[in-house]
Amino acid sequence: MGGKLGPAKRQALDMQNELKAFEATITIESLKEEAIRHDIDDARFADDFESQQNLQRDLVKRLERLKLLRQHRRRDRPPEDDNHDQPMHDDSGDDDDNDDNGDDDNDDNGDD
Repeated sequence: MGGKLGPAKRQALDMQNELKAFEATITIESLKEEAIRHDIDDARFADDFESQQNLQRDLVKRLERLKLLRQHRRRDRPPEDDNHDQPMHDDSGDDDDNDDNGDDDNDDNGDD
C-alpha cells in the first residue's frame, strides 16, 4: 500500500484540492470585484473632477462678465464733482426758512 491511497485519504486529498481551488476562485473573484470597485470609484472621481472643472469654468466666466459689467458701469457713470466738501445747491423750489408764508426771509410778513 505504499503508492496507493486508501479511499478515505483519497477523498480527503480531493476535498483539500477542491478547497484550494475554491479559495483561489474566491480570491480571483474578490480581486475582480475590487478592481471593478476601483474602476467605479475612478469613474466617479473622473465625473466629479469634470463637474468641478465645469463649475470652475462657469465661475470664471461669470467673474469675467461681472468685471466687464463693472467696467461698463464705471465708463458710463457721469464724472464726479471735485467739490465734495461744498453742499449741493437745492433746486427743489422750497424756501429754506422756517416760517410758513412762502418767502425766503425768516419773518412772517409775506414779503421777500
